[in-house]
Amino acid sequence: MATFGEQAEQLRAIASSENIPIGVLLSAQQQLDQVSGQVTGLIDSSSEHYNNVIGMCSAARDAVGNAIAALKQMETAIHDAADHHSR
Repeated sequence: MATFGEQAEQLRAIASSENIPIGVLLSAQQQLDQVSGQVTGLIDSSSEHYNNVIGMCSAARDAVGNAIAALKQMETAIHDAADHHSR
């Protein structure tokens, strides 16, 4: 059985950026912004297609933002658990 100190170190390792892919989701948000910009330049802003595409990009960006927030909360919770085990 691992000591509390060893468990704390294991928890900190789990909370590392390699395990919690926040950066990947930030990149996805940037890509969605690029798609929106490209669509804006190609489709007439008064068309129904424009509104559909931009609306879906916005919804996807919001969903990614929610996932980022959840991962950050998870990372914080893991760090809190590690801190607790360090005491």
